[in-house]
Parts: sequence; structure tokens; C-alpha cells
Amino acid sequence: MQQDVEITNFTAGEISPRLLGRTDQKNYFNGAAALRNVVVLPQGGATKTPGTQYVAAAKDQNGINLTVPFIFSTVQAYMLIFSNGNIRVCMNGGVVESGGVPVDIAVPYATADLRALKFAQSADTLYICHPDYPPATLTRSSHTDWTYSAITLRDGPWLTENTTDTTLTPNGTSGTIDIVASAITGINNNTGFQPNDVGRLLRLKLYSLWAWCIVETVTDTTHISATVQAKVNDGAVGALDGVDWAADTEYATGTIVKNGSNYYKAITGGISAPSNGPAGTGSDIPDGTVTWGMVGAYGGSVWAPSTAYVAGDIVSDRGNFYIAATGGTSHNDQPGPTGTGSGIADGTTGLTWNYLQPFAFPTATKHWQLGVWYGGGGYPNAVRFWQQRLCFGGCKSAPNRIDGSQTADFTNFAPTKADGAVISSNALSWTIDDDEVNAIQWLVGAGSAQAMQLGIGTSAGETVLQSASASGPLTPTSVQAYSETRYGSAMNVQPLRIGKAILFTDRTGRKIREWTFYWQANGYLGPDLMQFSEHITRGADNSDPAGWGIQWACYQQLPPQVIWAGRQDGGLIAITYDRDQQIFAPVRRIIGGNYYGGPALVESGAIIPSQDGTYDELWLTVARTINGSVVRSIEVMTRFFDGAPTDDAFFVDAGLSSLLTYPAANLTVTGLTDSN
Repeated sequence: MQQDVEITNFTAGEISPRLLGRTDQKNYFNGAAALRNVVVLPQGGATKTPGTQYVAAAKDQNGINLTVPFIFSTVQAYMLIFSNGNIRVCMNGGVVESGGVPVDIAVPYATADLRALKFAQSADTLYICHPDYPPATLTRSSHTDWTYSAITLRDGPWLTENTTDTTLTPNGTSGTIDIVASAITGINNNTGFQPNDVGRLLRLKLYSLWAWCIVETVTDTTHISATVQAKVNDGAVGALDGVDWAADTEYATGTIVKNGSNYYKAITGGISAPSNGPAGTGSDIPDGTVTWGMVGAYGGSVWAPSTAYVAGDIVSDRGNFYIAATGGTSHNDQPGPTGTGSGIADGTTGLTWNYLQPFAFPTATKHWQLGVWYGGGGYPNAVRFWQQRLCFGGCKSAPNRIDGSQTADFTNFAPTKADGAVISSNALSWTIDDDEVNAIQWLVGAGSAQAMQLGIGTSAGETVLQSASASGPLTPTSVQAYSETRYGSAMNVQPLRIGKAILFTDRTGRKIREWTFYWQANGYLGPDLMQFSEHITRGADNSDPAGWGIQWACYQQLPPQVIWAGRQDGGLIAITYDRDQQIFAPVRRIIGGNYYGGPALVESGAIIPSQDGTYDELWLTVARTINGSVVRSIEVMTRFFDGAPTDDAFFVDAGLSSLLTYPAANLTVTGLTDSN
């Protein structure tokens, strides 16, 4: 028997055909069988979606053009259009030009790379990562002045310290040096150095201090050249050159310092004296509670003829070092002391010298670490700022690893000070332990001020990383991770943080899950919000399921709280979302035009504030066929019509408008023929 059903709102959006007859479900009475080109309002009704304004033809007409927001402030917002090897800058509804020419920035990314790009922004700098390219930055100096460059990382991040018997021996202390490995064991899975190690970082511990260098060339599996970096992270002189002795300083056994013209090694650790420090030669030199032994010379004056010397003076002559055993005046002609013995006479006044062994650099060391990121092992797959650290996640060789920079020093990944001490501001790393090794897809801020957490999405599940103290900051010695849910995330679809909830697309690309903390469960849950509208993320009938699902998403807060998502087949979805009011209303937006007889394809979309700051603009790149050829354009969805004068309503797609006056307005079109 036919029965009238009272429908009061559309807050469930377009409901799945699989829900037909389910009158026991609340959504059945809050939705419609079909909603097209409208957006559900939070109040329950629906309004027609506005049209799109044509901005410009896309630079690349042969492949996708990716929209990426760059928001310095609500009044300085840009839309960056990434394409094959290029970025084009747009703002205020148009393309930014310099001297009448569009502002383009050359980048190394090809069309096939664009979907895998990830971004994090800090003021005027956009950090970019891709699993096949070194992390990079795009920096804005003005509307027309932008600089792209690969990041020069400092002192890390590193793989674990070598545990094999393989030693590395440098032949110098500065500049470009040669390094010889005693074996290939422990290097690149026991294959030794490889050509794609060029550009990789290498950390060496000589005596008690760490230094690092950058691989420049690979001669063979055991021979490389590298450029020594001048300073370690905490400001000490690089370990390859040693550090100066300091007063009232704690030194561990084995520490090497230089003082005066000598090098000294701590025989027993302790705290140095308030002044002076070790002097002279020997192996039992007291200094506060430290005992030092002299291990070599590094300086001293050049020996000179007819010069008075006292016992203990150190001189250098023709590459050798000597210490005066007894005082006197040197002879009056070259050369000075020679040989490597002791009691070497000099002059006629009793001056004698003892040979001093120079400090033994270089030296073989078993203490070394290779950089995590390099051409053979890949580069980070995800990036995010968190608690004043720049955090990267995943790479081919370590897909489940997180690395965080030093606090407020975003390119410094030193895990320790030069002497190996770990302080709270040092860089940190963490590997997500699980039954499976799954690639990290996204990083996002989670939790609250009471429990600050970094949300991590992998291809198999969701994890939170936090300090060992719930309200404390992450540090190298205070970090822990908890596996929360096991849904998995779609590759390269970034999550949206809306209010306290994180919305992410699951690994099938079909479901949008609302991941948030539930006190009742004392953990995170991720219910499927698309359950009653599952058909909307599906592709066309009879199409390949491998091409179904969502491939990008963005959030338009003003107005009226809409998630815009693009399907892999180019379809556009609008979802009104208000968690507090339990509103989740998916509908479909059909962009005007066609693509080989079907709907026009929306290839990417992103949100930035409008020029006047009163609403959020949705920027789209759209592909259509016109006269049998594919034409790609950049378009901006106009403001929702909300009581403005009706002649300001804009409901066409890829439209243009002109300030024509009414009623005396003339529009002249020239050059129009049958062919165009």
C-alpha cells in the first residue's frame, strides 16, 4: 500500500540504493535518492552549487595539473598549480604575472609524480616531499619571486650505528677527503658502497667526538670521497679537527681535547679545573678530577735560528713536532732539529729536543652511521610540523619510520651532541613496531592540549605517537607509540582535520572514516561515514573497480562547511559535514562540459581564502574535450548565492563575467566563424 512519508531535511544527503526500504534507519527519512548540483545546508535544506569562473588555460595540456594551497595569511593566499616540471602561481582569481609573463617555477617533478607529493608550510616556506626525490622547499620572497631548492639536511637522520668489524678510515680532516672501508660487511646490506650513495650523509666517530660528511663520489664498493662538514650540531669544532679544552666541564673517559699546542686524551673522566687545563707531556696529567694523557701535537711555533727556548716549548719544523727537553738558544742556521729520536742537540748552549708524535689523524673507526635517505633507499613519503619539529615519515628502505628534526631547527637531524650526549632538543626517530611493515601515508596533529599526539596513517592501520608524559613534549628519550585502529589509508589522499576529528580515506578509497578519540573506549575509533552513501565513491557502471574511489579531498569551512572530494574517474563530490549536529550529507556535483561524451573531469582541487576573506574558494583543474581535443583549465568556484542581488548569481561553469552596465550595455564578439 502506498504511503506518504514526511521528509523534513536532507542532512543524510544522497542515500545508497541499498538503503531503499530501510525505514528503520534514521537516514532513510533525512536523505534523497538523487541529489545533483546542490549542496545540503546545515539547516537541512539544499541550495544550488555555484558555477566556476574560468581563470586560465592550464600550462600543461597533456597531463594533470595539481592544485596546492600556499596560505601565508587570510589576505595573502596563493594557489600553486603543479604540472610537468613546473609550478604556476595564481592568486586573487588570476595568474600572477611579472612583466606580462606568468610566474613559473621550474621543479623536477614529472606528471606521474604529482599525486605523490606531500606538503607542510611554515610562514613563507613550503616543504615538499616525494618518495623518489630529496625533500625540498619552495620559498616566497614576493608575489613574483619564488625559489625552489632541495633541502640541505645537517647531521642526519641516520641508520643505526655500525655493529660489524668494518672500519672506515679517512685520509684527512677537512675539505674533500678519501674514505676507505676495510670490508663491505654492514654497508648497504653487505654490498658495499654503491653509485646511488652519492649525496648520502655519513657520520664518523673519531676518538670521542662525532663528525659528519657528504658522499661526493663512489670509486668502488670500499672507496669513496666525501666533503667534511665544518661544524657539528652543538657548535663545537668538527670532530675531525678536535675541540678546545674548556674549564669546569665534564669529560668522559676517552674524550680528546686540544690545549695549547697539544692533544690530550682523558684517561679517567671527571670535571676539569677552573683554569689552565692540561699541559706538557706524559700520561698522568691532573686537571680538576680529570686525568689526561698527551697523545700528540697539533701546533706550536715554527722553529727559528738563534732563538732562546725553555724546556717544554713546542716547535714544528719540516712537518715534524719537537718539545724542548732542556732550554737554551738554537743554532744560527737552518735546518733545525731532525729525526724522530730524543735528546736531539741544537746549538751550543745545551738546548735539546724530543720528537713529538703528531696527533694521529686520520684513524680507522668502527663507529659510523649511514644516512637513512638517499637515492637507493628512497626519501620521505609524508611530512608534518609537530611541536616545533619538522617530521618526516616513511621511505622505501624504512617505510614505517618517523624522523623529527631538532627543536626549532628544521634542517638539523643530529641525534646527539658532538660528544654523543643526548639532550631534549636533539632530533628523534621512531619505528612503528607491528606485525607488518606498512608504509606511512600521512602525519597529522591529533589529541588535545591535555594529550598531544601525532597521528600516523599507514596502509594498514592508524597509530598515535606521543611523549611518555601525556602532556609533555616529544624528546629523544620521551617518546612512545600506540596502535589504535586497523583500517588503513588510501595512498596519497591526505587526511582532513576538522574540529577535533580527523577524516581520512581508507585504503580502498571508498570509505571516509571519522577518526577521533572516544573517552568511552579510551582510544580512537573510526566509523565509516560513507556507509549509507557508499555508491557515491564508486565509478560509473561497468567500469573497472581499480579506478574507483577518492583521490583528493579538501575542506571549505566558509560557507557552508563542505568537504570537496574528487574521484579517480574525475567525478566531484560535495559533502556537508558538521560533527556536532551529526550532519554528513554527500551529493554529486556535475561540472559543465564533457570529456569524450561523458562528464568533464575534475583532476584536482584545493581551498584558499577568498581575496576579501569572507569565504573559502575552491580551485579546480578541469579537463574537457572541445572540438575533439582535450583542453585543461584552471577554474574557481564562485561564492554561494546567499541573498545577494540576483544579477550577481553565477551558475555557469568555466564562465567569465564583465562589468557591463544595465541597461546601456553593448557586447561585441568578433572573429567568430563556424569552425570555432
